[in-house]
Amino acid sequence: FKQYLDIRLASLRLIASEIKEQNLDGEVAELGGYKGKFASEINKLFPNKKLYLFDTFEGFYREDLDIEKSHGYSKCKEGNFSDTNVELVKNKLPYEEKAQFIKGHFPESIKEDLPNFCFVSIDTDLY
Repeated sequence: FKQYLDIRLASLRLIASEIKEQNLDGEVAELGGYKGKFASEINKLFPNKKLYLFDTFEGFYREDLDIEKSHGYSKCKEGNFSDTNVELVKNKLPYEEKAQFIKGHFPESIKEDLPNFCFVSIDTDLY
């Protein structure tokens, strides 16, 4: 897992550098943040951009697991990734005032118009 995270962070740093160099407009987001490790890196690299975090912040929903299992896509169990919450993630963010937490099942959790994004990380584990 550590090697995966190192590669992911290196990629994020390269992307962030390019976004800054190109002076791209838009906010940043993460879909599927679990405990906020990667979100904290996004927040750190983009201190002047609003960070939108989309997650249940309570693990997988049973109906999603049932669909994944019926197709043989996942061996995850109910309760996996449930050891998280908004406060846990918020406490990891260096610029928490720039974060907006959108809790719930994506895309149903979106209740507002969203801005344009220059970067979105998608890591939902279940697809």
